[in-house]
Amino acid sequence: MEKEITLKDIAGYVTEKHVCQMIVCLARNWTQGQLKEVSPADVLIDGHSFRVVKATSGKNDTSAFMPPESFLNNSPSQDAEAGEVWTLGALAYYSMLGLDVFEGKGGATQTEQTPIPLVSSRHCQSALGALVRRCLSYLPADRPTMNELCEVAQELLEKPIPSSRRLTTKGGRSYGASLLSFWPEEMLPMVFLFVMFALPLGTAAQQLDQEMLELVKRCKALRSANNKTLVMHEFERDTQWTLMDELKIDRAGECTVNDPVESFSVNDICYRIAKNKGGVTNMGGRFRSGLDPRFHYSLIEVAVKKRTTVRYEIKGRLGEQRIAVAAFHPSAAFVVGITKDGQDFVGLSEKKDGVVCLSLKEKVKKGETFTLSITNQSEKNMPFVIINHNSRK
Repeated sequence: MEKEITLKDIAGYVTEKHVCQMIVCLARNWTQGQLKEVSPADVLIDGHSFRVVKATSGKNDTSAFMPPESFLNNSPSQDAEAGEVWTLGALAYYSMLGLDVFEGKGGATQTEQTPIPLVSSRHCQSALGALVRRCLSYLPADRPTMNELCEVAQELLEKPIPSSRRLTTKGGRSYGASLLSFWPEEMLPMVFLFVMFALPLGTAAQQLDQEMLELVKRCKALRSANNKTLVMHEFERDTQWTLMDELKIDRAGECTVNDPVESFSVNDICYRIAKNKGGVTNMGGRFRSGLDPRFHYSLIEVAVKKRTTVRYEIKGRLGEQRIAVAAFHPSAAFVVGITKDGQDFVGLSEKKDGVVCLSLKEKVKKGETFTLSITNQSEKNMPFVIINHNSRK
């Protein structure tokens, strides 16, 4: 007997079309209490049909899919339908992004002032994203009814949906032939991507491995504050990086608290995660930095004053090195250099979309130090994220 597929199994890999089909199925067949205290593991998928079969073990965590009014001790009589609309919106969000809404706390921390996460156009068309966000409104009166939800989703189903609108997260999983009928329109783009990445590599950017590409992609995504929660979850799930916390501050070139500057929030995100995982160097925890032999990838955000150069001596590296420097603004004017013993030490180099990717001229030997410089040529203070792949071989 084949294992039943649940929404939990394929979250983050569902097409826009099937998100709409899920909403229609669950909203059209809804009866009061059906979606109360439901988790993705309770939503079964049979071909193009979705149905709720609540787990009998009681082990599923449903709090991430419960509306804010469920957590209020002295709340007035609750609107059951509105509460379950919120749950359906949370299930749709989860199916699209593979992430629990509001950092997995459901409506427990949501208030009237809490920003509702955006579902960007990279994941689905704006109409579906807007519908999901309405479902997640704090006030029950601001949410659609089940009938309205069903009607809007059905209208979206009847309109052509571009095949490129696929909802995926990093690193795709294969579910075999059992899911081929579930997302046939997605297979050709996946084959194209496979062929593209299988081609011979030449430039510095192409020499970055998958982990470096992911780290660069996350930093670029953080140019928009709307992506912070999504990127934070990606960092949390990734165990290959640590902070490049050993770099000595360039007090002449780095911005201080008195200098106005934007931010990626990379340090805030990474410090919090690193602290939870065992501490960071300047928080009294155990030593973790780019010198830590357990990690091949490290990163740090620095803010450079306008028309100024910062320099960092980088030690404790061994073997082939890859460096990526991402500016907060894609059009920022800046130059990245690397020297060793006063001589240029850059091998391949490429600049694109505000990111400089480069490799060192030769392998770094034990005990050697090289200097990384970033010159901010723009007329405003600029944040940069430095990412290093220390191969140690």
